[in-house]
Amino acid sequence: MQKHLKVFMDFYNIKSTDDISCFVCCNQAEDIHHLSPRGMGGSKFKDYPENLAALCRPHHVQAEHDKQFNCEVKCITLDNVRRMIKANGKFCVS
Repeated sequence: MQKHLKVFMDFYNIKSTDDISCFVCCNQAEDIHHLSPRGMGGSKFKDYPENLAALCRPHHVQAEHDKQFNCEVKCITLDNVRRMIKANGKFCVS
């Protein structure tokens, strides 16, 4: 399992990739998008919940090519992170 996928699933307490929904349309997510790109070679320092968004393929492509849409996805992601922190009373997942 890719590290960023594990970080995402652990943070949101998701047991199966089949249970991951697109943050935008709620359809089945196919990708975990890095809002701030990892760059060539992939930086492990970009794998944190505030930088990871579950997206279906069409929304992932849109986020990769449209900066404004990527900003909208970032706002959705930060709101989701805030809700998880509030619900769990902590940031770190054990």
